[in-house]
Amino acid sequence: MPQNERELDDWIRAYLEYTSSSEAPKLFRKWTAISSVAAALERKVWLDMGLETFYPNLYVILVGPSGSRKGTAMKPAKEIMQEVGVQLTAQSTTKEALAEELAHAQQVTDMEGAENVNEAMIAHSSVTIYNEELAVLFKHDDPDLIMWLTNWHDCEDTWNRTTKTQGDSEIIGVWVNLLGAMTPELVKAYLPETAIGGGLTGRIIFVYAHEKGKIVPLPFQSKEEQEMFDPLVRDLDRIHSLKGEFGYTEPFLDAWSEWVREQEQEQLFKDKNLKPYVNRRRSHALKLCMVLAASEGPKLVLTRAILGRCVEVLERVEESMASVFSGVGTSRDAKLLSEIAEHIIEEGEATRSEILRRFYKDIEGKRQFEEIINRLEEMKTIKRAQNPSSGKVKYKVNKQSDSVEQFQRDGRADESS
Repeated sequence: MPQNERELDDWIRAYLEYTSSSEAPKLFRKWTAISSVAAALERKVWLDMGLETFYPNLYVILVGPSGSRKGTAMKPAKEIMQEVGVQLTAQSTTKEALAEELAHAQQVTDMEGAENVNEAMIAHSSVTIYNEELAVLFKHDDPDLIMWLTNWHDCEDTWNRTTKTQGDSEIIGVWVNLLGAMTPELVKAYLPETAIGGGLTGRIIFVYAHEKGKIVPLPFQSKEEQEMFDPLVRDLDRIHSLKGEFGYTEPFLDAWSEWVREQEQEQLFKDKNLKPYVNRRRSHALKLCMVLAASEGPKLVLTRAILGRCVEVLERVEESMASVFSGVGTSRDAKLLSEIAEHIIEEGEATRSEILRRFYKDIEGKRQFEEIINRLEEMKTIKRAQNPSSGKVKYKVNKQSDSVEQFQRDGRADESS
């Protein structure tokens, strides 16, 4: 088989099939696959869009409660990436250690045979931060770490830092990809409001699932699934060998222009915490287009079909993204509000007494309870329903609410996406 020909029609879809016996939500597995393809591409490919150049690195954080199988989604991809030789950082680390790994990752790629490239060689420092417990990295509450990650995402040609022992150092061709996992509570605890309101969270694609995808009592892979491991390794290695500049078709440019104009007219999120993400949505889309194209085949060309798939994938993950920040804020009631909302959504409806019995340790009194219920009604997450004969009030799920649909689809309905 020629070097660039693929054994699999699409690497991302093949990874979903390979992990289909897993309890991990499909959305987690899909974005793990997307991040893995990005990790393999490194800074060896890029897209020139006139005044800006884009590289296919993504910051992907899987967010879900304990037991939602975040690590289960990630582990098979780690094994495949290690087989290919993708540069992964150590899981438990500090910002200084990350900077050292980035510096040691510097390499020179021979660009012979690459299309639309004049340079014979390019130097770059490409790494993927892989961490199933990303809170370990953020727990130090280090503003420098937030700033460094923000800068690294933009793939600067050079990045300089000053150390106490080694003086000034310069890293050439920065390229950092990130795949990690956190719980919503740890997002609140370790991503301070300066990161949320600032630049870092705008550069992160938060992938939220409310629970594990399905119950699998015996998570053994079938023989067919096991046999997919080697083709996945070989095809990711072929993706790893890609190099050069992405091109694009005229229909892609037409569709891109139309999509950009359309998104400027829509209000994607009401949550102010996601405004930085909205501001960088175009950048995410172009990076994702490159990843999806590379997943399908060796041609570095963006088409209208690739953009259509990109928009579909983005819109699916955005459906639940606001849930990541439902407990983030300065209000002491924010976390409790999120938990009560999740409880009512899970049960379909609940009475006042049922809610009080469930959260009696957390609800401080009638006033706090009413404030939370009123807020959930304002958010159109729930609605009150009164029995005409008994007068008893129940709080029911507002099935017309977008936020409710997000919760309901996360996890158990991921298999349909």
